Amino acid sequence: MRSTIMKICLRGLLIIVGGGVVAAALMALAYMVPVNDRIAQNALEVFDKEGWYPLASVQSQEFATYFHSYEPDVLDNGTDRVMISTALDQVLTENAIYRAMSGYSAYYGDNYSYYWHGYSIILRPLMYLFSFTDFRNINSALQMLLVFLLIKIVWDKKGALYALAIFSIYLLAQPVALGKSLQFSWIFYIALLGSYIAVKYSERLVSDYKYLYLFLIIGLMTSFFDLLTYPLFTWGMVAVIFILMDKDGVSPWLYLWKVVSTGIAWIIGYAGMWCMKWFIGSLVLRENIFKKAIWEVMYRAGTQGDNHIGVLTWADRLETLYINWKHYDNMVCATILLLWLIGIFVLNIKNGVKKSEKTLSLTVVGVSSFVWYLVVANHTITHHFFTYRIWLVSMLAFMIIGLINYDGNVLLAYKKRLQVIGKWFVCGMFSVVLVFLFAKEGIDVSNTGLLPRYVSLGSGNKWEVEFTPTFPGINGFLLCMKSESTSGYYQITLSKGDDLLYQEKYDIAEFSENAYGNFEVEWDVKAGAKYELMLEAVEPNAEVFAVITEEGSLPLAEYQNLRINGQVYNSQPSTGFTYWSLPPSRCTQILLVGCAMACLISVVLSLESVLHRKANNKVKKI
Repeated sequence: MRSTIMKICLRGLLIIVGGGVVAAALMALAYMVPVNDRIAQNALEVFDKEGWYPLASVQSQEFATYFHSYEPDVLDNGTDRVMISTALDQVLTENAIYRAMSGYSAYYGDNYSYYWHGYSIILRPLMYLFSFTDFRNINSALQMLLVFLLIKIVWDKKGALYALAIFSIYLLAQPVALGKSLQFSWIFYIALLGSYIAVKYSERLVSDYKYLYLFLIIGLMTSFFDLLTYPLFTWGMVAVIFILMDKDGVSPWLYLWKVVSTGIAWIIGYAGMWCMKWFIGSLVLRENIFKKAIWEVMYRAGTQGDNHIGVLTWADRLETLYINWKHYDNMVCATILLLWLIGIFVLNIKNGVKKSEKTLSLTVVGVSSFVWYLVVANHTITHHFFTYRIWLVSMLAFMIIGLINYDGNVLLAYKKRLQVIGKWFVCGMFSVVLVFLFAKEGIDVSNTGLLPRYVSLGSGNKWEVEFTPTFPGINGFLLCMKSESTSGYYQITLSKGDDLLYQEKYDIAEFSENAYGNFEVEWDVKAGAKYELMLEAVEPNAEVFAVITEEGSLPLAEYQNLRINGQVYNSQPSTGFTYWSLPPSRCTQILLVGCAMACLISVVLSLESVLHRKANNKVKKI
């Protein structure tokens, strides 16, 4: 066994090192391909016309209209523009390997040098012949073809219901947006190809642990092509398919080990390929890419940031789960998910539960989405308009759990059906309680995106404003200030009449010029009540400026009568608030209850399958 492990580790290391060398060579070759100026210009014109974050269904919007929306089909034209300008770069005149490792973009500079930008090996030669519009059409057609091939092979080997699960995931991933977006496509292709291999060669993959190499290569390819979109999908979807195709009747712990080992292999491939880029890039560019990359990793994990921005608490991380889930709060997605839940419920009542040994391992895959959102919280809370697709891993896992525990050969007796209904009822009631107690919806309001102006606080060093909350409860306060001071602190005071309610203090030195500070607070305020909000600069050693909106610009309903050192201004202080006390919509509540039920039922089935296996083993021994 030890020799087998050593052999696997050695081969894995060779795959990573060899993959890095081959990737660098392919990138250098790609940058030797000339650029078609007409096609490059056409792509940029498309982005100018559509805007940065348009909907796939509406092809012309302003700068960033849907970046913070919960629309399901938002395109990331901002990143697509980075990809096009990187892949088709003509600014750098250095040799091909230098240009490949730099990842330079005339649009974005070399700020993404820690990524591989592997998509360039496809985009640069292909877009010498085809326009960006042509590429979108090819992309959509190819994705549909691969989905059809995967559905067909799954149907042939496992049946129509399992093929329906694959098709449902495709619909939930928003196929129109996938076809029109470069940013979203690479992960989807890797997951489809990996799943197809897992179905077609399932028996070969199990022998001699070959599946570990498959997941290692999938992780490697994910790191090479992706710019951190929804990478877990390449592991999660293939892992579910791999376990589904594995032979039945084995111990639950063996399936669990296979899932864990595939995850380890994927992580090693993913992280190892990143490290290869940092190593090769540092040698070629003669700069320390590791330093920049590690800072970015810590920042995206929410453990490091500037002026409190980017550093997340556990409450923020839990909020990430909900924010990403909100993208399925629409009629099409809700209908698909609820039909699956109802369908599995009906099958359970009619035919009972088979207690599959694979349930435990698939439940672990289903829970992985939760873990990803909690760990990579900064990235997933900021870019939720595409990271919401990580939830597809959980959805596919729970769909397959419902199907593999369905026993079509048994027709339950009346009493057995009542028992099944009782289990579902208990899980449902517990889910309702969880949603009722913990599901709260936050609302962010801010005027900091407007053109600012600066007013010296002068003698007295304070601004005051009447504050009337629109909603109850505030747990986030965003402040924008400008100062030349290196000492002292800002004191924020919230009062009602003569009663001092809350007082916060923030070091002035934490704010660089025009800097924003995002702070956690616990202000138990009531909607519609009148309060006084005051900021005072205490003991600064240089001039301090209040940042306010332009004359007559009053976007926030919360503010009235701004006074700076006693003088009244027809403006508002540049600030923002996060309200976090509202119950979600009825549709969202139903979806959350359904999600909680799916999780709880999967856990119950996992426990039952393990206990059932133990009981059978005892009977065999007797």
